[in-house]
Amino acid sequence: MKMKISQMIMLMLTFALMLSGALNSGFAQNPLYIDILENSSRTIRIDGSVNNPINITIQELIQMPAIKVPAALFCYNTLVGAGVWEGPQLSLLLEMAKLDNDTASLKFYADDGYTTYLPIEKAMEEDVIIAYAIDDQPLPELRLVVPGENGAVWITLINNIEASSYVPVIVPPTEINPTPTPEPSPSPSPTPEPSPSPSPTPEPSPSPSPTPEPSPSNPVESSDTDRFPLVWVVAAVCAATIVSAILIVYKKKGLK
Repeated sequence: MKMKISQMIMLMLTFALMLSGALNSGFAQNPLYIDILENSSRTIRIDGSVNNPINITIQELIQMPAIKVPAALFCYNTLVGAGVWEGPQLSLLLEMAKLDNDTASLKFYADDGYTTYLPIEKAMEEDVIIAYAIDDQPLPELRLVVPGENGAVWITLINNIEASSYVPVIVPPTEINPTPTPEPSPSPSPTPEPSPSPSPTPEPSPSPSPTPEPSPSNPVESSDTDRFPLVWVVAAVCAATIVSAILIVYKKKGLK
């Protein structure tokens, strides 16, 4: 009888370990945990109004002198994430490409077709970097980090940086000014009209206050802590099954 109980316990423990391993392998396949070095053969090209167009791989970029910049990523006044970003200064890459004197802006291109502009004055600031890590953990892709600018400027999946003398008309909004402020056009002086005869003034009815629209929720990145509840559930189920099996065996033994 003791041999049967031992065999049943070993069988349940083996099943629990197999299930736990399957869950862990599922987390390991999450793209958020892919090391950026797996894409080390990818290149970023810097061209346009430069004297020395360059192609730099991710591996070469990681080996360049880097700094750490604490910054928060906002998307139209909504906090998306914050931490200490690490990577080389963008100005260092631009010095390697030798910008023309008339360069006024940079245009960034991403693999998914997204583009964004950055004035050259902002791009040359010392805290603007091409980040490959945050809080000492590798990022899944390189990201342009521009402290104080809206998340629309923090482009990722960068494959090309084009220098230009072009000055974009529409500047991406910042976190302080979430929408671009158009310059007011001069309005013509109003033409005086004859005033109508006074009429009874109706009492104003209270207007209903507008209902605020719910802001879209931000995607929350998965973390390693998500796996612990599942593992504990598996352990609890296995323990309950083992206890039930032992009780059934002893109950049958008592009936005999």
